[in-house]
Amino acid sequence: MVITINKRTIVPTLIIALAFSRTIKSMTTWVYPFLMMFVFLIGFALYLVKYGIDFSDSRTNNAFEVIKYGFTPYLLIFVYSMIINVVNNNPSANYARTAGSSFSAMIVPWIIAAIIFLYEDDAINLVCNGLLLEYVVEILVGISRVGVSALFEHIKDPLNTYESIFEVHDIGFALFLFLIYYLLHDANSHKCKIIMLVFVEYLIMKRIALVGMVISLFAYGLLCLINKSKERISYRVIFYALFIVACAYLFFIANPDFKNLMMNAGIYNRFLLVDAMSQYYKFSLGFWGQGYGFVSLVIPNASIAGVQGIAALHNDILKDYIELGFIGFFLIYYYLFVHMPMKIFGTIKSKNVKILIALMIYLLVTLFTDNVFEYIAFMGAFMVILASLKIEDEEFPV
Repeated sequence: MVITINKRTIVPTLIIALAFSRTIKSMTTWVYPFLMMFVFLIGFALYLVKYGIDFSDSRTNNAFEVIKYGFTPYLLIFVYSMIINVVNNNPSANYARTAGSSFSAMIVPWIIAAIIFLYEDDAINLVCNGLLLEYVVEILVGISRVGVSALFEHIKDPLNTYESIFEVHDIGFALFLFLIYYLLHDANSHKCKIIMLVFVEYLIMKRIALVGMVISLFAYGLLCLINKSKERISYRVIFYALFIVACAYLFFIANPDFKNLMMNAGIYNRFLLVDAMSQYYKFSLGFWGQGYGFVSLVIPNASIAGVQGIAALHNDILKDYIELGFIGFFLIYYYLFVHMPMKIFGTIKSKNVKILIALMIYLLVTLFTDNVFEYIAFMGAFMVILASLKIEDEEFPV
């Protein structure tokens, strides 16, 4: 188990770590991470200005595919939401939130495309190492605030001690993506990183993410049992099944059984969050949505068991339905779980399709009770892993 340092990626790794620094973000503004990572876009742009856009170059194709699959849907969501704001005669705050939320989502694929273009095979390790480094810094910051003994207390009981210090939501969900990838892709070559990721995830202890990872790994094991001759049709069925499950869950949360499930799982407050949003949507073909970013405007004012100031809905599936409406929700989720992966599936080798499905399953599970689409670290990690799977296939075609 040898740790190697790629000198080429030291500086960009530091940039990633600084961009996602929770300590620095708390003292600045929500645009800070984008300002830090803008350097990648500058490098990307300067290269294209100097040498031009050559789509016969695989690097250029890979970069622009990230933009196509990641940027285009959010551009459409932005346009659609602005129309909804006009039709609903929404106040100016809705327009501003739609613009801000859309900008955050649209700029991520451009940044990841730039990183893919500039660093190619090193991109995935670069992003992972940057997020790992940031969390290590957060541990040190936490120790400086509460002492080394607090860290050991948290290690003994990560669910009930110093969660506010050592639990970093966005990085925790993102690093689980990398952990799944390294476990399934080439575990023997990444033993040290896997050990680090396991330890970090233990400290962060996101239970739904852990459940999602276990389910995804189990699903991967089952996929390995599929007969080669039936792989293609099986994968297609699975992508459609994921889409159907997402839609079914949307209707399930309005059922009394959802309340009982949340109570039995010890997360009844999640049901209260869903219940508080019931006034803003209806299950109808004629429900056009409230516009992207709407939920983040109203949720802080919702009273949950007498508590106000809730930060997020913790249910991306319902959030997307409220904001995008009946038709918008089904179109976007069909794109995410069927159209996009099947486009990628058409070119990557079977082992990588299995990894892709495992990642999609993990994504779906986390959507049930959290708001991962709002985490730029998560979305960036997801995009860079999918792009890396595609790049590997081009380098080593079957």
